[in-house]
Amino acid sequence: RVSVDDVSKISKVNFSLDGSLKYSLTSEPWEITLPNVSNGKHRIDIEAQNEKGQTGSRYIEISVNQDF
Repeated sequence: RVSVDDVSKISKVNFSLDGSLKYSLTSEPWEITLPNVSNGKHRIDIEAQNEKGQTGSRYIEISVNQDF
């Protein structure tokens, strides 16, 4: 689960997994759940745009191991 917040009003948030856009949200809540992520290392990129057109981005790296 990933969520986004900002002091300025957010107008759009893009979520990408391993370089592929998965979700583009234009309304709250600014959160997603990524289902069926394969085992291994992955990168999630998040880019938010506020009502003034300014953007900011961050990424996280995760490791998935569902062999249990």
